[in-house]
Amino acid sequence: MRLGLMSDTHDNVPMIKEVIRRLNGFDVSLVLHAGDYISPFTAKPYSELKAKMIGVLGNNCAEREKLREVYAAVGKEIVGNFAEIEAGARARGRATPIPTCTWSLRRGCPRARPQGKSGKAGVDAHR
Repeated sequence: MRLGLMSDTHDNVPMIKEVIRRLNGFDVSLVLHAGDYISPFTAKPYSELKAKMIGVLGNNCAEREKLREVYAAVGKEIVGNFAEIEAGARARGRATPIPTCTWSLRRGCPRARPQGKSGKAGVDAHR
């Protein structure tokens, strides 16, 4: 199983589309969004994301119920301010299961990774 992680998309539709293109290219199975979608109009590009997506709300998300509604309409889930997700998979070519990982997403997490000096969003896939 490949996991993708994204956050702080802040209405940046061109970057959202680029990240979705890359995540689809990595063939991720699950995408975790750590919040700050901002506006409901940003949901439409996520319909192109092939993977399941689970996200939490960010501290800049004002229209919370509307965000949940429009993301659900494109098949993506926003669960609230906090979520624990259990994800596991089997190793390729082996019968031994990969240990299950529990991911915690919470609004305002102090361990969030900054975007870096360039200010450009990055895409990381972990398997």
